[in-house]
Amino acid sequence: MVTATPEALTKSFSSTRILVRSRKTFLAPSAPTSCTTKTTSFFDTSSVFMTLFEATTANLATLSCTATSATCERPSALDVYYEWQSSKWESMSWLEDPSDSTAKKFMEAPLALQGKIPANAVLPKSPSGVNYAGVSLNIRYEGGWVSDTPFICFNWITGQRQEPIVDEYGNEYCDYNNDFHRRSDVLIPDGTTFEQPSTGNRFVLKLENGVEMLTADSPTACSAITYDTTIVVPTITSYTAFTMPAKPNMIGLQVKGSDRDL
Repeated sequence: MVTATPEALTKSFSSTRILVRSRKTFLAPSAPTSCTTKTTSFFDTSSVFMTLFEATTANLATLSCTATSATCERPSALDVYYEWQSSKWESMSWLEDPSDSTAKKFMEAPLALQGKIPANAVLPKSPSGVNYAGVSLNIRYEGGWVSDTPFICFNWITGQRQEPIVDEYGNEYCDYNNDFHRRSDVLIPDGTTFEQPSTGNRFVLKLENGVEMLTADSPTACSAITYDTTIVVPTITSYTAFTMPAKPNMIGLQVKGSDRDL
């Protein structure tokens, strides 16, 4: 439920993150009484979540709360609404002009991109065994990271892989209690072009770093391996104590300033 009290807007922004689903800027808070501060134990373990909307006469009428004391219906009935969330793990960042603290530049919002892996792409085998050549993807780009790609649940300890668990609401997750964690199941080839549907802007993706996962083999696969039995393995007696030389005397030290003088 959302309370229509526009005057409480400045009181409710005591936290740190706004997830915007529109270009509108004037918001009415959903539940200003639920705000907390970073000094409470609640903030250490939980998060504050609100649904916000623009406090226009039309929106208030749509939510049946034109009266000051009326309780609004769910804002999901509106075409545009906002989600506001804050916790110790989330933050808002901006750049500030050192000579003018009121001049701020906010970071760009994450990019929602759509693209397709070339059908003729030669891809390394995915952890799940799925061939993603020719597959269309919807991804999210933020701060140099790509997310929302298809993923597999991977156990770093055993090397096991599992399909994600799907709950009754369609959300996918891994069995974290048994050390299974999300790992991308697809490697997007360098040079693949993705497009931002809202603007038509195109972006070319290039891998900066990656992790290669290997499948553990059976110990019996190594039983036939031979090695040179004449190799002498070093022992502790092969090493001698290292003597640290005296610290150099810095008095009179000269630094070369050019090819002509010292």
